[in-house]
Amino acid sequence: MMDDHQFRTAMSKFATGVTVIAAEYDGEIHGMTANAFMSVSLDPKLILISIGHHARCVK
Repeated sequence: MMDDHQFRTAMSKFATGVTVIAAEYDGEIHGMTANAFMSVSLDPKLILISIGHHARCVK
């Protein structure tokens, strides 16, 4: 598990750019890219990604 210091350090290294987002659903990996990514909270640790209404994930 990532502690607060590690999370804060990781978020401070991300200035801007393309982010790859991946998740496992029903045993399959799905992924997409996003260019809006930011830290929202340390407690609980939350990030925000902005995804277009018509965006699609790929397997």
